Amino acid sequence: NRANLLFNWAFDTSYYLYYKESAFEGQKLQDRIGIFARPRWKANNSFTFTFSNDHSVGATARTTGGTEKAYAAAGDLPLHNEFDLQYTYSAFFNGTVAVGAVNVLATKPPADESQNPTVNGSLYDTLGQNVYVKLTQSF
Repeated sequence: NRANLLFNWAFDTSYYLYYKESAFEGQKLQDRIGIFARPRWKANNSFTFTFSNDHSVGATARTTGGTEKAYAAAGDLPLHNEFDLQYTYSAFFNGTVAVGAVNVLATKPPADESQNPTVNGSLYDTLGQNVYVKLTQSF
């Protein structure tokens, strides 16, 4: 019985050409890309290696582009990277068992000292490093 080896790469990105909104209701629309909490782009780069039909290992790099700080005169926030890992076993009972970690390196999102709270929860994951076990069953 010969083992199958598969390698998969996926690159998912979003890139805004413009994002017009008004700062306050009734004001004229302005392009707000790159300002506080509106990065021009985000990307996920995923690699999966499958071997012996039952086992796979995956790694994902999640990147958020830089933006201005809440108080623009305070400067910019740099782009931010986080890395995830997952091992999956396709079990004999028509299901899967996965063990993984989100934000393996426990990187902290860039802090914006010009606002309170200093990390924007709508833009960055504020939970930090997480380890999980996931069971999936198909009927």
